[in-house]
Amino acid sequence: METRASRRRKLLLKEAVGDSEDRISTLPDAILHHILSFLPVKSIAQTSLLSTRWRYLWASYPCLDFYEKTCRRQTNYKAMEFINAVLARRHANSNIKVFRFKGELGFTCLRDCIRRLVRHRVEELKMNVSFCGGFNLPRCVFDCDSLTSLSLKSHNPFGYSWFKLLRSSDTSGLRSLQALTLKYVHFVNSDSAALFSGSSSFPALKRLTLKRCEGLNRLNIGCQGIEDLKVEWTVINVLDVSTGERLKNLGVKSSFRACKNESWVKIFAPKLETFCWEGNEIPEKYSVQSFPFLKNCSIDITGRYLFIVNAAINFLSGVVSARYLRIRTLHTGESFSTIYLEGGLPFPFLNLRTLEVHNGLRKSEIPGIVCLLKNAPLLDTLKLEFVHCDECILTRRSDDKWGITLLDDSGFTEEQFWESEAQALRSFLNHLRVLKIYGMSESAIVATRFMLKHGNVLQEVTLISSKDQYEWEENYIIGFPWASPHIKINLMSE
Repeated sequence: METRASRRRKLLLKEAVGDSEDRISTLPDAILHHILSFLPVKSIAQTSLLSTRWRYLWASYPCLDFYEKTCRRQTNYKAMEFINAVLARRHANSNIKVFRFKGELGFTCLRDCIRRLVRHRVEELKMNVSFCGGFNLPRCVFDCDSLTSLSLKSHNPFGYSWFKLLRSSDTSGLRSLQALTLKYVHFVNSDSAALFSGSSSFPALKRLTLKRCEGLNRLNIGCQGIEDLKVEWTVINVLDVSTGERLKNLGVKSSFRACKNESWVKIFAPKLETFCWEGNEIPEKYSVQSFPFLKNCSIDITGRYLFIVNAAINFLSGVVSARYLRIRTLHTGESFSTIYLEGGLPFPFLNLRTLEVHNGLRKSEIPGIVCLLKNAPLLDTLKLEFVHCDECILTRRSDDKWGITLLDDSGFTEEQFWESEAQALRSFLNHLRVLKIYGMSESAIVATRFMLKHGNVLQEVTLISSKDQYEWEENYIIGFPWASPHIKINLMSE
């Protein structure tokens, strides 16, 4: 029996299209699916009420995007019921290209949902799920040869939640997987942790991201097709990357912890273009071949291995071909100063064009900066961040080497130190065109005046002061000699 509401919908549809034929409904499924892709998933579901034809389209629609943040538990339960109903009524032979979900799911619902998706040969699966405890990932996921992209993230603001991964490393599935993102995943045993170690593992995998994972003290990456690898907030003390010549981007953040005689790093990536090593320590056992194609490099070294000079030099030797180098100094500058005192770096950064040193330079770190600049003869752009701190100055030691001591009126001044290095910095000063100084301090003023005095081709100087520091003023640099007559000075505040 036709209801009054359905009769009204038909009348509205007839008024919209007139007396002409409903040509939209006669279009092929692929075109109608593309049209529907511009609508929210709830609106797509509502089109199933139009006619039998549209009901079939909804039941076979290949992209199911439920990636919306829900705040109330009642809403989450409604979402669970809706998702279960959608998958239960789906045609058996209608494959799913994309399935995305963000919200709260119970273990039973989550397990049933994943199994249904595997049966429908899902290609892209993205789930950011909130639950309590550990959820064992169904084994059927590892046998799914249709998946090209898999992203699993668990999140529970009131406690710990983990995807548990328990699987032998000799899995025969996931042969089509190209992108894998795992966040809050617990690798239960060593076989699970060795998933990526074999050269035949995940033959199609190009992008791998591991974030806040557990059970990976030894991380071996041997997948030969990987182009982009990121390891973040995942504690490891052994890192072995031997992915071959396809790896272009490698990032390790706040993950590596060096333990004496137990930690080592080995990286073989001859075509690497971007390398990020931030918030990590460096072990004494560090083996890398040079990265001749390296373009961008970001370094933030922490921990007690900073001042092992040989380890630091060995680490830098791998990134000597970088064109852009960013260094964040959390005591790192002092380690470079230690290298300076021990005789400096034995190799030049001949390709380096841009150098950034962030997180606050103190007087004790000035020799480390000079150490870098002496080995960057073709540097074009220099960015330095200073802090307002006068607890250290440079002094001449009895063995005729520069030392770092507490403030002392008899100490060797910074101006004298910079001037004593002017000849050794001659090549750098003849190529520097752009200088940016962040933070206003005595050390910043001294460094700026030195660059202005000796920078023969300097074109632009930008002086930036933060809100909690003194502001730069022109009288800090006006009246002092400039080597280049055409310099644009920019005074800015953040």
